[in-house]
Amino acid sequence: RTSATTASTVVLDEGDEDEENIVAGDDEQGEGTARVGSDAEISLRIEALKNRDKKEREAQNARLQNHDVHDRVFLEGRCPDMCPELERYQRQEQNRVSMFESCIENGVKRMDPRLAVKEYRKAAADLGMQLSSHLRPLPVLQYTVDYLLTKVVSQYQTLPARRRKAWHTFLWDRFRSIMQDINVQNLRNLGAVEVAERIIRYFIVCGHHMSGLEDYDPHNNETQLSQTMTTLMHMYDDLREQHPTFPNEAEFCAYQVLLGLEATTTVKNILSYPVYVRQSATFKFAMNAYDAFTGCNYARFFRLARRAGPVAVCAMHRHFFDLRFRAMKVLCTGYRAPREANLLDLDYVAGVLGFDDATSVGEFASTLGYTTEDNNLLVMAGQTAVHIPSKAESLALNWQCAWINAEFDSTPIADVVYGGVTPVIPVRPVNDSFDATGRLTQTFDAPSTVVQPRSAAEQAALAAAAAAERTRQEALAAQRQREAEQRQQEAARQQQAAREAAERRAQQDRLAAEQALEARCEAAVDAVVAAVAADLLADGVLRELVAQELAAAVQTEVQAAEVRAVCGEVARDHAHRLQLLEAWAQDVLCEVCDEVVAQEVGRICTNQHCWEGAVAAESQAVLQELIEQETQGAVRQLAEETVAWCRLQLRLAELERLRVRFCLMRAMRHWYEAMRLRRVLRQIPAGPALRSAGATWQQLLRGAQLSSSGTALPASHPHHDNDNDND
Repeated sequence: RTSATTASTVVLDEGDEDEENIVAGDDEQGEGTARVGSDAEISLRIEALKNRDKKEREAQNARLQNHDVHDRVFLEGRCPDMCPELERYQRQEQNRVSMFESCIENGVKRMDPRLAVKEYRKAAADLGMQLSSHLRPLPVLQYTVDYLLTKVVSQYQTLPARRRKAWHTFLWDRFRSIMQDINVQNLRNLGAVEVAERIIRYFIVCGHHMSGLEDYDPHNNETQLSQTMTTLMHMYDDLREQHPTFPNEAEFCAYQVLLGLEATTTVKNILSYPVYVRQSATFKFAMNAYDAFTGCNYARFFRLARRAGPVAVCAMHRHFFDLRFRAMKVLCTGYRAPREANLLDLDYVAGVLGFDDATSVGEFASTLGYTTEDNNLLVMAGQTAVHIPSKAESLALNWQCAWINAEFDSTPIADVVYGGVTPVIPVRPVNDSFDATGRLTQTFDAPSTVVQPRSAAEQAALAAAAAAERTRQEALAAQRQREAEQRQQEAARQQQAAREAAERRAQQDRLAAEQALEARCEAAVDAVVAAVAADLLADGVLRELVAQELAAAVQTEVQAAEVRAVCGEVARDHAHRLQLLEAWAQDVLCEVCDEVVAQEVGRICTNQHCWEGAVAAESQAVLQELIEQETQGAVRQLAEETVAWCRLQLRLAELERLRVRFCLMRAMRHWYEAMRLRRVLRQIPAGPALRSAGATWQQLLRGAQLSSSGTALPASHPHHDNDNDND
């Protein structure tokens, strides 16, 4: 917000000296304009209108809650002006006033409420649903479109170039707001169709007229054009039962085809159009343009563009750059020489590709990297586009065409968009909810809603959705049951594992308790033994017992010493005897070894004779086995050779039978020929004479032919006949 003195005013700067020629409307204040100057008064009115809207919103929400959630409930607009009253005051307070909604008063630009048009508002969760008092009904929407076409669109020809961007931005936003009101109210009638058609024409025409301007982004225009075209096609489909045909459906179906020459859904859209649309001349023209574009027939495409209407040629203009880019590659490929450069006249290229003049062709070719020389395009062997432009560059290179602009010289752009001569639209006064003292006099009316009945298809869809929901709920219940059973099984497994762990811990505790008890018992026994020993030692009994044990130990040690002495003598005697025994054993061992050697030598000799016999027997057995193996191999080979020989003999016999059969067939054929000849000869008078004279078969046949034709048979040489017969 600005300061209090300049919040609702915009002072003209030095560059706006032509503002008075731009704004729409009268400089005189008409009836009901309700112009407010002070910020304090504007703020008070805004607060009062917000309170009224709050009550209306509560009533509207309460009314909507009474409907079923499946009902198609739509609001009915009740705004009598092109712009709601609250929005006018808010925009005036926030200084959001367009130059097309203002008037000049004493060199200061102020909002004229009669010229204000509702802005587009994006849907947001914090804003909530629009109120009925902010929605414009269909008559107001029609008046708004007619006003914009008559008062704003018509200024394009007289508008300075630096103002055209603001001009298009204003119209783009206001037309977008109109389509939003149509969709929120779900208006489906012929009046809404006419409004959508005029808006589409405007976006198509502006696609050409705004191309090439600085700071112009065609994306917003194309997006809104696509959305509006989709809404219009849905309107045609929804109204098909009440209106089988529409006066302009063929025209806009053709526009949809021309706008989507590169789209993949164009063929699908073409097949969905009614029959009377596809048979119309307008649609056939669009199909010819589609065939020329997809087949890269650039000459035919630009010839069709020059014959098209103003809106159709603007729709085709968006594809000029793509087709020209492809056509340049085709021309350079077709006109290039094998080894030297070739020259192509730029005037010819300009006429073929729809350029205004040769200069435009030269700039276009230079941008793509081609070479121009003396009003000619230099075509070299193997040359292609050096620079492939991006999407943004291609949009910048898609310049306006002077021959397209010339079509709008005779017909104003407003008439083209309107679809005829635009009517005279007077500026109407606006509604004012306040009296002269600034007190709110108009309260809100009860919001009105429209419940559209569901069609059979929608009822079937709702029934299918309910059935699907029931199926989903049943599946969810079954899944929950399975999950509950799984949880119960898991809990049982966990309880079983807990019981087993408790049993293991109890068993371990029992073992630990038993071990502790045994340890305590052993400790108690040790303590008792120690106590008894202490008592005995205290009484002297233990000392006596120890003395007796020591005496017994000493006596035992003495006896052990004596025993060790005796044992030493016995050991020495035993060792001497062992030495004698070893000497005797060595002598005996030598004798035994000699005897054993002798016996072993004899045994070895005997075994040698036996081994030689065994070797001979084993060799004979191995030889016999080898002979048997060789014999079996020879027999097997002989058998295989015998089988192969038998097969060969059978095959030879079969061949012999075939040869005999073939000879028999030849004999039968000769016999058949002879019989046929005899039957022929019997029918010929000269036949027996010729045969008796030794004529050959060929001569007989010839005679038969000649006699049947009535010609005399010449005489033949007998030697020749014999030779032929022998042959």
